[in-house]
Amino acid sequence: MRQVRTPSYQYENLNEIDELLKCPICSNPLEEPVMHINCGYTFCNKCIKGKTVCPFCDDSNLTVYKAARNISLFLDNLKVVCPQCKTTVKRGDYQKHLNERNKPKVNVLL
Repeated sequence: MRQVRTPSYQYENLNEIDELLKCPICSNPLEEPVMHINCGYTFCNKCIKGKTVCPFCDDSNLTVYKAARNISLFLDNLKVVCPQCKTTVKRGDYQKHLNERNKPKVNVLL
């Protein structure tokens, strides 16, 4: 039932992340989490997209909704490592960190 998906982030302590924050399909921390309304399982949107039957409760009416906000808040607090500079940042701040790192430097001559 497991599918292989490379996580979009390098986690500081991947093995220490609570299983409740990991997708039961790919075993990585949830990305764009969605919840199956009937059984309550939470999946990565990419992992469950295109499926018509829930892989855990076999419900043939697989309807998913955006997961509760508190799950996203927990995920945003996970520590990730920037592959460019090796700085550790919160996952929720990662894109901002990358944007700041990749800004062109402007030298002002007076």
